[in-house]
Amino acid sequence: MLSLQTSRLDIRPLVLSDAEDIFEMRRNPEIAKWGMAGKADTSISQTIDWMLSSLLSAESPKNATTTDTTTATTTTPEKPAPKVLFAIRELQPGTVIPEPKVIGTMGIKRSAAPSCPTGSNRVRWELGYGFHTGVWGKGYATEAAKGVMGQFKEIKRTLEGNGEGNDAVGVAEGLWAATAENNLASQAVLRKCGFEFVGKFVDELGRKNLDFQVLV
Repeated sequence: MLSLQTSRLDIRPLVLSDAEDIFEMRRNPEIAKWGMAGKADTSISQTIDWMLSSLLSAESPKNATTTDTTTATTTTPEKPAPKVLFAIRELQPGTVIPEPKVIGTMGIKRSAAPSCPTGSNRVRWELGYGFHTGVWGKGYATEAAKGVMGQFKEIKRTLEGNGEGNDAVGVAEGLWAATAENNLASQAVLRKCGFEFVGKFVDELGRKNLDFQVLV
């Protein structure tokens, strides 16, 4: 999977060695409340499980088998939904986060549209992201999103080339993103990146969300 740089950011595929940095973000309630789970991780093992689900989706070829090294058992998992997750670092670390740590994540995945039942072939490509509170307000989410969006066609082609997306029908046009109705900062990021509001929906946790789309 590709890596890229913007004027201020280094954007590379997430790896397990990023776990401590990712846990630092995912344990923060101010960040976690905007996530899909709606609550913070309480242990690094939860963060690693989340990372593994993303890494396996991005890297496992169709019909691959995986081996549990702790039990020496081999299983054939269900075909994962195509996705890639990037770790984001500052090219020039600042005073708030002086080390070259992961300061955000950003991903692209193919998933069912909110109004469609689980297992539906009516799917879409979605953008998602989260950043360390220490870098909020710096414009990093907008900068990273524009960088990743510029590579969207290649990302999609790579994921589908792994045999993980070729059987989909009814894929919605463009790139989509959803954000909580009261997450005004995230909505501003999406609008700066060219996304347009297209509707509302209520997620599995009962939260009101706004739906956005951009043609790329």
